Amino acid sequence: MAKKTQTSSKTSATAKKARTAITKKGKKNGGSSTSAADRIVNAVASRRAFGETKANRKLIMGLATILNKKSFDTTILNMKKKKNWIDYDKETVWLTKEGEEHVSPDALVVPKNNDDMQEKIRMDMLKGGKRPCGIFNLMLDGRYYTKADLAEAMGMENNKSFGTYMSTLSQVSEREGGKIRLVDFVFPCGRPCDSK
Repeated sequence: MAKKTQTSSKTSATAKKARTAITKKGKKNGGSSTSAADRIVNAVASRRAFGETKANRKLIMGLATILNKKSFDTTILNMKKKKNWIDYDKETVWLTKEGEEHVSPDALVVPKNNDDMQEKIRMDMLKGGKRPCGIFNLMLDGRYYTKADLAEAMGMENNKSFGTYMSTLSQVSEREGGKIRLVDFVFPCGRPCDSK
């Protein structure tokens, strides 16, 4: 009887290790089961669908939902050396012949609207947080806002606490003259304010 209990606890421990490894892998990949390399290749391919043979590195980093620039730089270096899927310079990244052959056919489909990308950002980059997602949703018209305007629209004080929520959006926003707006990759089909 003691042997059965020991075997059962070993099995339980092994299952726990496997679950932990899967969870860690998911967190490492920004919560996605797709590898960073595949997300980058698909992001570059998606820009080709819009006629861009060379895509801006910062844009690709965002489309691939990679939050850390150093991690992105290391990944594209490894992709170039080991897999030869991409090549790049200081500002842009593009697919090689091997990369074109590897890419998922879905990556070449031109999106019909911004919804899928915006939902991906909410879940992968903002982790579904209520207030960061609320601020993000307010900014989906693509216009510039002051921090005070956003705080007021959220019914919050423009203080350090609100600044913390704003910092969550740093990977998907840009500043100009004391105002802030969402970056271009949030709108793969164009900014709503540009079409009015």
